[in-house]
Amino acid sequence: MTGIIGTCSFSFRLLSLCGLKLKILVVFGLLFLALSPVIELYLVKLLADFILSAGEVLSDMQKLFSVAQILMLLVLVYTLRYLVKVGRVSFINHLMDGLQSRSGSVPAWLRAVLIEQVQIIAIFVQLLAMGAACFYISPFLGVSFCIAFLLFYFISNRLYLKQLVVQKKLRFNKVDTKHEVGNHKVYQRVRAQEISSAFGSFTAALLFFCLLGLVALDALVPVSALVGLFLVRLYNVTLGMFCGSAMRMARALAYVELPDILDSVKGR
Repeated sequence: MTGIIGTCSFSFRLLSLCGLKLKILVVFGLLFLALSPVIELYLVKLLADFILSAGEVLSDMQKLFSVAQILMLLVLVYTLRYLVKVGRVSFINHLMDGLQSRSGSVPAWLRAVLIEQVQIIAIFVQLLAMGAACFYISPFLGVSFCIAFLLFYFISNRLYLKQLVVQKKLRFNKVDTKHEVGNHKVYQRVRAQEISSAFGSFTAALLFFCLLGLVALDALVPVSALVGLFLVRLYNVTLGMFCGSAMRMARALAYVELPDILDSVKGR
């Protein structure tokens, strides 16, 4: 069975159904996704600088400029989020239309698979940007980030593969009633999601202790420490989203055979 990354590569293979214009929009969408956490971290830095400079004598023009910068970045962050979310739905609709026209019939669960795959790809891009920010703050924090994420992915991927087997077994369960099977599906998915998310929180805690160690050794200035604290929090929240998408994708994949879909498209 293919892991999370291998499964998500299915969406990239379907890019052959897209025109050049949509491919360029996809590239810009990935760029926006990478910029989003970076802009948020820079926004935190500006807020920290503004708060820490409260005791300093600043002119009204300087204060006004700082507030204008913060407001502008807030608008930019939410605009990027809106554009990426709307673009993500349009991209999936285009893929579904292309598959429908080429293969004739598309499994109903495929849309759910594509939604989660695109979400996971977006999360990977954002985590990559967070890792780069960690290296910018401190090389030690960057290395710690990479180790923490690799540990998380190893555990999450194993839980995903196990969940995929469980969901496929439940799909063909003819012993229990439909209601009982439905309860088991939801229970198993949520259980795997929470276990994976808990381990993600554990790796975030490791990053937090690394950050505290750097602060204790006076290796970080106060503003960088505050930005790092927000980054750890953002990392933890992002991993929670990753766990939810991965386990929902496993449930949807119990009803979809991706190799068969690729074969049908190539055959046309």
